[in-house]
Amino acid sequence: MADDESNNYERNKQAALWWFNVALMVEADSKRLKRDRDVSGAQYITRMLEGHPEDAIGAIDGTHIPAFPDRDEPFKERWRNRKGNMTQNVMAAVDFDGNFVAVVSGWEGSAHDALVLRRTIEDGFTVPEGRYYLVDAGYANTHQFLSPYRGKTYHLAKFQQRRPADRYQDAEELYNHRHAQLRNVVEKAFGILKGRFRILKDMHRYKYAFQTDLVIACCILHNFINRHQSLQDEQVYESESTSSDDSDTETPSTSAHVSRGTDAQRGGALRDSIRDMLWNARRRN
Repeated sequence: MADDESNNYERNKQAALWWFNVALMVEADSKRLKRDRDVSGAQYITRMLEGHPEDAIGAIDGTHIPAFPDRDEPFKERWRNRKGNMTQNVMAAVDFDGNFVAVVSGWEGSAHDALVLRRTIEDGFTVPEGRYYLVDAGYANTHQFLSPYRGKTYHLAKFQQRRPADRYQDAEELYNHRHAQLRNVVEKAFGILKGRFRILKDMHRYKYAFQTDLVIACCILHNFINRHQSLQDEQVYESESTSSDDSDTETPSTSAHVSRGTDAQRGGALRDSIRDMLWNARRRN
């Protein structure tokens, strides 16, 4: 099975891996998509975390796009995800202004999000030293990919159901709430993307390589629109941005990106330092 996976991965590698620099894809423009009329993505995260804000550069997650493997593909069932749908698993890194800064398309729907990230790292995806992306609990926690505390409340809806005075039982829950609020930018980006480009919800039977290219093209256009469109226009799509994809949130896999040694220790120390900073600030207030 491992050999089949490796061979299939190599066969799809050209279609699967697409990284792009936004500056190379669209004209330079100082007008960035903002979370609201007054607060940019950078200002938003500064207010939310009150410390280490310059270190977080975005969020990473996977989303599932309907897919049709080529007729001569011998392992078509690999595109069937855990909900039984035929999809490609698309991994994306999104900045806090809602732009796609890295996209990996083409992985089979059965591939776990963390496996996609691990292979992407092996192929050369790097995170600047001292910076990190926010990820969900399906990924290992490291100093470059910061995840929430497992076994603690995480989803935004659960926090919203509580009274403000009783919202957090401990420091880990406070950290998780802040983490979820910030990481939500990638889920919103996926929702806006699929709202703008309906073909990503109802894919046609193109050649599979074209299907993967189409995802990338839509992400590039998404970034271009973000740079030239007012916030009022964005709201039309944001209303559809509730995540409905088949991501592996809080479903770790034995084949997932495994954190070892120094990476795990540095990740744990970083997460704990942010947790303590948030908790101490709350107690002072």
